[in-house]
Amino acid sequence: MGFGVISSDGTAETHIHHGVITIPNKLSLPGKLFYAHEKLGELFLQFKPTCFALEDIFLGKNPKSAFILGHVRGVCLQIAYKNRCDIQNYAARTVKKTITGSGAASKEQVRNVVTRLLNISTEAKLDATDALAIAITYSRHQHVQTLQKKGVYL
Repeated sequence: MGFGVISSDGTAETHIHHGVITIPNKLSLPGKLFYAHEKLGELFLQFKPTCFALEDIFLGKNPKSAFILGHVRGVCLQIAYKNRCDIQNYAARTVKKTITGSGAASKEQVRNVVTRLLNISTEAKLDATDALAIAITYSRHQHVQTLQKKGVYL
């Protein structure tokens, strides 16, 4: 499970932290959910985010994985809600289009743009750069909404 923490002034994003939470395979489903809850809770304590964005559920090649992902998303949403974050969901195509200009971009293309935008190592794991891409998408969509409320349309 990738995560990314940025700050934004509405026009530019600054990298704070990113990484991957690797949930041990040997754990039962409840154990995996508890592990994810604990690790994500530690990140919330450390960084105290006010906003939380995540990718919409999608059905990939393995339906079982999608169901487990849904459970983990539930844990994420619960923690974000408990911490009074503004919560947004974005489709993968929306994130890719926001970051690269193409909704069909590869994970590698997203990573290349994210690492340049945030000036971080190009060796960052794909799950982490995906999470940073979602955070940047949130920031940019919020900026556009703020402008539109002021009567400025892009």
